[in-house]
Amino acid sequence: MDINLIDVLESVEKEGAVIKYNGAEGMIVRLSDGTIASDCADGAFFCKKCEELGLDFSHCTIKSRALLDYILENYKVKRINYCTQWVYTKEQAPEADFTGIELLHTEDLPLAGAHYGLLQNSTEYLTMQRKIGRVWGLYVENALAGFIGMHTEGSMGMLEILPEYRRRGYAYRLECFLVDWFLKAGRVPYCHVIDGNEASVALQKKVGLVRAEKPSYWLSGVEKK
Repeated sequence: MDINLIDVLESVEKEGAVIKYNGAEGMIVRLSDGTIASDCADGAFFCKKCEELGLDFSHCTIKSRALLDYILENYKVKRINYCTQWVYTKEQAPEADFTGIELLHTEDLPLAGAHYGLLQNSTEYLTMQRKIGRVWGLYVENALAGFIGMHTEGSMGMLEILPEYRRRGYAYRLECFLVDWFLKAGRVPYCHVIDGNEASVALQKKVGLVRAEKPSYWLSGVEKK
C-alpha cells in the first residue's frame, strides 16, 4: 500500500475519479466533483498537460512543494489548505463504544452546518452527503453531540464536536466508528489534517493512523496572473 497516493487511488477505485494522465512525471486525475488531483512535481509539465487535456485545475489537490511553488509564481490562488495525509493501515478498527452513533438526523443538518466552518456552503454539502448515507451523528439523550462524515473524494472528515460536549472522548468514538465503517465497506480509511491542528494530529495518532510522507495541498480559485 502506497500511503502517499492512497487518496488518489481510492478516488479512482471507489468514487469514479478518472485517470487523465499516468506517466513518469506522475498522475493527473479528475475527481468526481471536477477537482484535479496530482502527484506531479514539475509545475510547467503539470500546467501544460492540463491545458492539453482540457482540464480546469482552478480547484486542485497536489502533493509536491515544487509544483505548489510553480503555481504560486505563475497563478493567483484564492485559498490554500496545507494538509498532512493520515492513513489507517491495520485490518481491524480500534475498539470503541459506538452507542448513540447513527445517520445524522435530517432536522439536525442546519445545526451541523452552523458548526462546520470549513466550507461556505456547509449545510448544503452536509445535506448532499447525508442523502447518500455518508454523515453520522453521535446522540446523547437524543441531542446531537457531534458528527463525522465522508467527503466526496472518499476521505474521512467533517468531524466536529459541539462545544458543550467536548473533552468526553466523543471525537475518538466517532472516528473509530468511521474507520470501522470504511473497513467493512472494503475501503482504506484516510484523512487530511490542516497544518496547525494539533488536536486532530493527536487524535489520528490515538486512533492509530499513520502519517504519509507526502503532504496534500488543497488549492482553490487558481487562475492566471
